[in-house]
Formats: sequence, C-alpha cells, structure tokens
Amino acid sequence: MPGGGGGGGGGKGMAAPVGTEEVNCELPRPGPAPLRRLSRFELNNTVREVFGETNLPGNYLPLEPRSYEEAYAVHAVLVEQYRRIAKEFAEKWSKDSDSLRTFVGCDPSVAGEVACKRHVFDALLPLAFRRPLSPEDVAEFEEVFALGEELGGDFASGARAVLEVLLQSPEFLYRVEVGEPAESQASDFVALTSYEVATRLSYFLWGSAPDAQLFSAAEQGALKNVADTETQARRLLGDARASEVIRRFYERLLDIREAPLELSPDIPELTAGVASDILEQTALFVKDVTWQGPGTFRALMTQPSSWVNPALASFYGIPGVSGEGFRKVDLDPTRGGGILVQPGVMSNGNSRSHTHAPRRGVLILERLLCVELPLPPPDFSDPEPTDPALLALMTTRERFEDYTKGSECMTCHLDMNPAHFAFEHYDAVGRYVDIDNDKPIDSSGELLGTDARGKFSGAAELVQNIAESEDARRCFVGNWLGFAQGREATPDDVCSRQYLESTFAETDGNVIELLVALTQTDNFRYRRKSEVTP
Repeated sequence: MPGGGGGGGGGKGMAAPVGTEEVNCELPRPGPAPLRRLSRFELNNTVREVFGETNLPGNYLPLEPRSYEEAYAVHAVLVEQYRRIAKEFAEKWSKDSDSLRTFVGCDPSVAGEVACKRHVFDALLPLAFRRPLSPEDVAEFEEVFALGEELGGDFASGARAVLEVLLQSPEFLYRVEVGEPAESQASDFVALTSYEVATRLSYFLWGSAPDAQLFSAAEQGALKNVADTETQARRLLGDARASEVIRRFYERLLDIREAPLELSPDIPELTAGVASDILEQTALFVKDVTWQGPGTFRALMTQPSSWVNPALASFYGIPGVSGEGFRKVDLDPTRGGGILVQPGVMSNGNSRSHTHAPRRGVLILERLLCVELPLPPPDFSDPEPTDPALLALMTTRERFEDYTKGSECMTCHLDMNPAHFAFEHYDAVGRYVDIDNDKPIDSSGELLGTDARGKFSGAAELVQNIAESEDARRCFVGNWLGFAQGREATPDDVCSRQYLESTFAETDGNVIELLVALTQTDNFRYRRKSEVTP
C-alpha cells in the first residue's frame, strides 16, 4: 500500500471527490485527530488493567455530554475530582505493607527499597503512560519520589507521592500522540509510533490501556505495518471486552441513556429492576447479532429477536419464559425487528404516558440516515393550542399531526413525522399495542428525502428500507469513523471513508470487518504534522 495507509491503500491511488475537487489518495491523508482524554469508562478500565483496581474510580467524574467537543472540556469540578481520585487511590495502595507490596509488585523488606523503586519505574509507570519513560519523565518522578519520601519519612510515602502525581499527569489522563517522521520530510503527515498505534487499538476496541501482549508487540516495533495491526485488531475483537465498547457505540448512536424509563405509579409493574433490565436487553441483542448472528448491518436493523428474563417477559407479554437470566426469543417479524424496536430504544425519552414523537423521528433521520435537520427559525412560536376537549379524543399521531400542521412546522416535519409514525405501535414503554385512545393505530407513512424513500405500513417495512439504504450504510460508516476518532466525521476524512465504504460493501455490511478496516485507515495510523509540531 502506498505510504502504508489503509485509506490511501484502499484507494490504490484513485481520486476521491471532495465537493467539486478530486483528491489523490495515493499518499496518506489523515483527518484531524483531537487530543483525547480518558472517559469515565476508559479510566475505570485503565486502572483495572494497570493496577488491578476494580472499584471504578471514574464513576466519581461528572457524566459526559454527548458532544465530543464538550466531553473534552476541562473545568474546576473535573480537576477537583481527579485530585480526589488520585489522593484516595494512592492512600489505599500505600496504607499498609500488604497493599504496598501489591501496588509496587515486590516487597521492599525482602527485595530492598532500591529494587522495588526500580520496579515501579521500569514496569508500572510505562504501562500507565502506554510507552517507555523518557529521561525527563524519570527525572521528574525521581524528584517526586524523593520529596514524598522526605515528607513522609519512608518508602511508602515516596511510592504514594508517585502514584498520586501519576494519576493526575496529562500523560496518563490524555492519549498524547507525537508520531515519528514520515519517509518524506515534505509530507504533511507523521506516522504514529508502535506504542501510539497500540494505544489507539486498545482504546478503540477495549476502551482500556494495552495489555501485556499488545505492549510487547509495540516494544518489538511490530505494529508498523497494516498486517500486524490487523492481527492485533482481530485478537482484541475476539475478547469479551470488545463487546462493551460496541455496546457503548450503540448507546451513543441511539441516545440510550442509563435510565431510559421514568417509573410511574400508573404502571406499577414497571419496577426499577425492569427498567435496568431493558438496558441489558438491548446490549444482548447487539452482542448476539454481532458475534453469534450474521454480524451485518442488515441483521442489526431487521433481525426479529430480543433477549428477555422472566421479569421482562412478563412486562412485555412474552409467554414461555421461566428460570433465571436472559434468553433469546423470536419476535413477530410482521411487527418489525432489529435494534430500533428494542424497548431500550423505543422507550427512551418518552413521558410516562405518551411517546416523544420528535425524538423518534430525529433518531431515524439524523442518527441513521444522516439527514441534516434545520433548527426552528428564531422567530418560531408554538401554534395555537387545539381545544383540550378535542385533544383528549385524539391518538398520539393525531395530536402530533395537529401540532405540526402549519406550513412553518412542516418544513422540518415532512419526514420527521412519518419516521416516527412507523413506530406508533410501540407505546411509551416499548410495548406493542394496536389501540391508542380507543382507536386503531395508523403506522403508515412515506419518507421522501433519502434513498430509503417510499411508502410503508409499520416498522417492519421502514426498517427494511433502512437496512437496504446506501444512505444509511454510509451514515453508519461515518458514525463509526467519528467514534474511532473521537470527533464528528468531516470532509477531510474522504480517503479513509472511501476505503471503509468500499470494504463495508465488499463484506456485505459486516460490522466486525468494518472495525478491522478502521484500524487500517490513514486516519488511524497517521496524523497531520501540523497538529504535532509548532
């Protein structure tokens, strides 16, 4: 592959269109790469991988917004929480000789303090930094250790100081990438080092620091070509930890929240346990389709199955489920299938009694078809309310059609309304119903704005249209590209995106093959020289 880049290699020197221009993809052409800070999920996984800590310190941190840019913002509360985590963590691991021995990895009273300090510097700190220490790093932590030992009067105090500083260090909290010179100094890109590729691989596919095998591959310089990177990517994807990252992708994509349902006295059978199980239900569906099922985008959109335990089966009226734990059940394919009809998606953002029609419509159009919906005009005002007595007699669809019937509203709602109406049979808590307010439900409609256009009657027909839509597949690729990069996809991703779309089509929309292909792209293996040099 020219330049060693999957994106450039995917193009084989072909030109890719950007607006009215054509771009040469022969050489690597990476898009922007933001400086990424560890998320709550990644911090929890990292301290478990590096220190064996399982108490989830990242849960102390504020919840992260969906916006990538906002998620990277630093504020006083966040800084204070990092300080608190570091202090409590360091005190825990140095409180007595047993804790200290576990943290340091050797016993100072047996091996000697000098040997144990060397173990911290030679083994622990490189794992935490995801790279070998530089001479400057060593000098700084030698000073930290000496100061801690002087203030506390013993070896444990020095080790505690090192750990407390380490956990607040930018090199630990951020994924710092400087790359190494490309073959041509005139090139506008730098290749990532083996350690940086290893870090990208582990956080993309596991949400955690590199394990010993990946770190060893980086030490040997064995991640400098796409074949070795692919081998490691497939190894990581074969581990159960990959399923948690994929779960988080879909939770982000479909705005599945940690508490999707409001508990209501009007629905006493909707317990906190049932609400929690609904999240696991969606995750199990994704896991089954991805690894045990066909593994394709089409199956993700259409497979008529779900996962339930006895409590969920009772709540959703599914007979024949007993015992403990979750089991796979078949759904009626005429009612629709796939991830969109899972209760964790259908119930999200609704009120206790009514579906939130705009949320469902926006979800379909923006997240799955990448339709750019305009914001309401600045001078927009709500339409005059309909007589409450008439509203009380309307179905949810009729109320929403009434509310958006003005020409000013319909500019945005022309496709938004039908995208929601396809799922009218799914009520506010994701149960399938035929009657709304004593009237038969109408789930017919017509999409106009994408290649998923056409008339439909119900969710089954709409999800089938989406499953076969090229717009939806391109959108899906773009969402994964943005997730891997920690930013929204941009026109600068043209070469990497061309390679991914081609691979996705050649593998019949296989999701695992798409993730492997992502690790081969220019975006994954290179970054712009201007981003790492003054």
